[in-house]
Amino acid sequence: MKLAGTFMTGGYLHSAYFWLSVVGMGASDAVLNAAMKSRALARSVQRHGDAHIGQNSAAVKWAVVEALVRFSRLATATAERLKLRNPLALHKGAQELVRLQRRYRWHREGVESRVRLDGARLFVLDRLMQFSAAAYGWKTLKFLGLGRAGMRSNRSGIQLLTGVDARDIRLVQDTSRTFRPGYFVCVDHVTRNVVVTIRGTMRLQDVVTDLSCEETSLMLYDEANDEHLHGTAHGGFLQAAHNVKAEVQDTVESAMREFPAYGLQVTGHSLGGACATLLALIWSQEAVFASREVRAVSFAAPCCLSHSLARSKYAKKHISSLVLGDDFVCRLSLVSVEGFFRTCDELVQLAKNHMLCEDSGRKTLERIRAEGQARRDRLFPGGRVFHIPLQSRYEPARHDVYMAEEVDPALSLSEIVLTPKMFNVHLPTRYLNALPNGDSCSDFKKA
Repeated sequence: MKLAGTFMTGGYLHSAYFWLSVVGMGASDAVLNAAMKSRALARSVQRHGDAHIGQNSAAVKWAVVEALVRFSRLATATAERLKLRNPLALHKGAQELVRLQRRYRWHREGVESRVRLDGARLFVLDRLMQFSAAAYGWKTLKFLGLGRAGMRSNRSGIQLLTGVDARDIRLVQDTSRTFRPGYFVCVDHVTRNVVVTIRGTMRLQDVVTDLSCEETSLMLYDEANDEHLHGTAHGGFLQAAHNVKAEVQDTVESAMREFPAYGLQVTGHSLGGACATLLALIWSQEAVFASREVRAVSFAAPCCLSHSLARSKYAKKHISSLVLGDDFVCRLSLVSVEGFFRTCDELVQLAKNHMLCEDSGRKTLERIRAEGQARRDRLFPGGRVFHIPLQSRYEPARHDVYMAEEVDPALSLSEIVLTPKMFNVHLPTRYLNALPNGDSCSDFKKA
């Protein structure tokens, strides 16, 4: 958040490529060589931890071991693929990449349709984003400018921001553990749902969950089409979804029995959105919820599902993902990060050899994009993915219509787009401000 605040204060620091080049310094040749030499140590950690993966996974110490095992595997594998010659010069390559992206705008591919969202849907989206913001806790809400008079605890923050009655807030977990972010469970009588809201990245334990991005097999059964779906998911997010499920299952089932006509809604921002996506898919497979509508709405969710699952009819039935502008988190994956550094490095080498021109730069970018798109280990946000351009506003003539773009993430979210707002647009306040005020959508309340 402080980084985003600095980003908005102008000057040369306002340039996205500057920050990314600073990050790139950490990937210097010395670091990469050290990573290569540390494979023996990584394997030692793996041997020590592999025997414990899956055993007593709720224990914090083994959860940390598991995270280290997964991250060490990825670090060594990535170090073998990335061959950065001079990371200190990455900002020069990033400058050229910015120019190419602005000229060719490949990231604008993949728009399948322009969607007119009516007042009822907008009300639900705005309300669920309020739930997602409330999960960050009352102190964070005040820091973001969302504080209300009387906020003195996380429960009061949830109550005052969402309007949910105190007795309908059934469970609040303020703390985070490795592979288990914070969350809360409540009953929302306005939308007639039991709502499970998962918090985004806020503590060090959440960062470990984010970095545990080794792919894990995930299989689903689409009963309506009698189809078995096979794919992969982000390992850290999937385990976090299972751990949240284990802690809230009894509370959710109790609330669902109490309100038999209500659906089950899972939501969250950032890390919480990815976990919400996976948790909704897990619950949709359970017989206990077979007669209920199980859905998830994720905001700014990082990549969490392989293409075969993310774009399946089954996922589109249960999941909706919202992406605002050039939010870099929704485009963040091992493949996109590798592609960014490779592109910058090769553009720098072309410039050094006096071979950089419009044609060579375009061909370099096209080749690396094609190689990335051909890889099977890419992950994406799940379900129907709606992109809201930053310039989107209410149409002045009508206040019950809002435009968004339904996109194919394999084309629209496959690469990191360098813009001045790529970081601060990820903040929950930006998503709240991008959605029209739900209070004006009275059609839903009447329904």
